[in-house]
Amino acid sequence: IRASEEVRAKYMQEWEERALERQEAEARGREEGERIGEARGEARGREEGERIGRKEGEAIGAARLSRLCHMLLSEQRQEELDRVLTDETYREDLYRRYSL
Repeated sequence: IRASEEVRAKYMQEWEERALERQEAEARGREEGERIGEARGEARGREEGERIGRKEGEAIGAARLSRLCHMLLSEQRQEELDRVLTDETYREDLYRRYSL
């Protein structure tokens, strides 16, 4: 009987050790999965934010250029439009002059 109890105790101990190892492995797997998921989520969020930022920046730039062109046209300075569209330094100078 004693030998049977020892075998049973050894079996239970091994079973508990395997159960603990399995739980630890599951916890490590969950943590790794969460890290991977967070990294993917951050990357997607960053990409989406950059896309939105570019779109908003383009809209602001287009509106700014449109206002400058309208101001030049209202002042009958049509001849400067081509230069504004091709010369970034000149265009930036006019943005400053017109506070755009």
